[in-house]
Amino acid sequence: MTNEEIEHREPVFAADGHAVFYLSEKDGTQNIYKKGVQGNASSTQLTRFTKNPVRHLSVSNKNTLAFTQDGSIYTLTEGGTPQKLRIFINTDSGLPDRKNLSLRDDIQEFELSPDGKQIAYITRGELFVTSVEGDFTKRITEAAGQKRMINWAPDSKSIIYARERDSTGWGIYKAELAQAGESYFFSASQFKETPVLVNEHNNFAPKYSPDGKSIAFIEDRNILKVMSLEGGKPVELLPKGRNHSNVDGDWGFAWSPDSRWLFVDDQRGTLFYGNTALVKADGSGELRHPIQSGFSDFGAKWSKGGKMMTWKSSRYGRKSMAFQGRQETDIFAAFFDQEAYDRYQLNKNEYNLLQEREKHDSTQTKNKKEQAAEWIPNLDKLRNRTVRLTINSSSISNYVLNKDASKVFYLAEFENGYDLWVTEPRTRETKILAKMGGAPSEIEISDDGKTLFMMHSGSLVKVDAESGRLTPISSISEINLNAAAEREYIFHHAWLQVKERFYDPKIHGVDWEGYKHTYARFLPHIANNYDFRELLSELLGELNVSHSGARYNHQPTNPDITPSLGLLYDEQHVGDGLRIAEVLLGGPLDKDNSQVDKGSIITAIDGKKLTAGEDWAKLLNRKAGQYVYISGTTAAGTAFAENVKPISQPKKMNLCTTVGQIAEKHLSRK
Repeated sequence: MTNEEIEHREPVFAADGHAVFYLSEKDGTQNIYKKGVQGNASSTQLTRFTKNPVRHLSVSNKNTLAFTQDGSIYTLTEGGTPQKLRIFINTDSGLPDRKNLSLRDDIQEFELSPDGKQIAYITRGELFVTSVEGDFTKRITEAAGQKRMINWAPDSKSIIYARERDSTGWGIYKAELAQAGESYFFSASQFKETPVLVNEHNNFAPKYSPDGKSIAFIEDRNILKVMSLEGGKPVELLPKGRNHSNVDGDWGFAWSPDSRWLFVDDQRGTLFYGNTALVKADGSGELRHPIQSGFSDFGAKWSKGGKMMTWKSSRYGRKSMAFQGRQETDIFAAFFDQEAYDRYQLNKNEYNLLQEREKHDSTQTKNKKEQAAEWIPNLDKLRNRTVRLTINSSSISNYVLNKDASKVFYLAEFENGYDLWVTEPRTRETKILAKMGGAPSEIEISDDGKTLFMMHSGSLVKVDAESGRLTPISSISEINLNAAAEREYIFHHAWLQVKERFYDPKIHGVDWEGYKHTYARFLPHIANNYDFRELLSELLGELNVSHSGARYNHQPTNPDITPSLGLLYDEQHVGDGLRIAEVLLGGPLDKDNSQVDKGSIITAIDGKKLTAGEDWAKLLNRKAGQYVYISGTTAAGTAFAENVKPISQPKKMNLCTTVGQIAEKHLSRK
């Protein structure tokens, strides 16, 4: 009926069925049109709104149209003009939209303090600090804007982080203890927040240098700079255009222990593939790439006092050839010092003897002090001093080494989630240290190498580095949620992401600044996330692009959950019971000893008859993994009665249900 290369949508039939009302952008704004269904009938434009689109078109059986436009509801009769409806809703809710919210199992990031006694973490966009030992937790920030990318000062007395402010973008802030004599955030009485770097740019991912004299940060998502805390103009280390950022904070950097160098993720102007660059912190010298394997190398870290670098590489693992899905990686190491490499090549017995000799020698020279010369990494023939630390490729989330690099701890997924693994590169001995079955997480290690810290199911845990024993870390977090302020922040965050990251700098010619005000005026009148989702989707819909919109997934407490018997049902069946249209391959009834087949009718569940029109799903409610008793007749008319364990709906979706597999099943049963 239409063939223009513009969008037409939401068609509805006229009462007589001879015409269709629909929405079209033919005149540049989405309006209502009418078109006959016979022959080459021309279309007629019924509304002529000029800025905000018409949405949610419906029609009555008397051809009265109803629709929304610019936040109002209209009706329209053919030949007339749109009539705005005046709607009054009485409510007794004059109270602010606030509630106490307990935050459990929802930690997004964390960092262990240099003194090893505190952990800073982010949950629901707010900064908290908890004690490693004991049961002390303090909320540090309280504002609707998001906080991320936390980093401790070397003296553990302050924390820097990125904070997003309304529609002005990211800035760098510092939280510090406000009262003299207080030593720890988790037990402090007051905190002081001050801006460190807030200007017209987006500044985030701040990291103190190990000597505490400078901060490195990312400006406008792809420029790396270093700023002296004593003042002065920031120094640019990685220029604009080398990295393409898909998500804020998706590339990083790491300071060397002597604060003179940094490793930097560098895509070198390409997309998706990256290498590690080595740069001097003062901006002098050239940008160098120690590892040029031809594969994606990223996540570089310093080890052994800066004489060793480690990184993850996709060289040997499964590749993500379509730039999506998972890839398998390994952990590699390279040595900037020949002596360090030679030591690492010793087997376990040789290394133990060397340590004994060095311990003896150190007692003879303990009173001698020498001025250490400035260390410069040796990149010459570095490929010959490169080793693979892991024994096989896997989906690795993160990793950490102990001080002497004799052990590598990493989170890897082989089956049913990520587990904590440990490997000893000298012996190649590898094992699961802790069976966790969790999600990807950061991982840190205590200064003495005896304890590992990570997230498990959204909560903080510590793991004994020898036994693998898990111990929860207290992180009881509660906020008085200002839901309206949070929604306002999310609105501005979404608007700003489009403004600064949209592929077309002109944003398709859309008045994006104007639309911010057009839609923001509805925020005070929105009291739930369902309506907020609709508001965001309508704002993003103005872009006329795919893969944009908003979602809200309500998570009720103790909800109804209907599992599946692994069956598809005949929707045309009339009468009592459930007629089976297909037994899903791999489902709970796809068994050799099951009589249930296509055409069977289930007449009872747990002895309760299924009468026509009854909501039979309630008989399976919350029974996933529990045996239920079903009975009925097969397609041949034979009675059956079987016990079966229903499965969850996600498991049902994963069953083999393609046409080819169903056909294979049919053939195997003939």
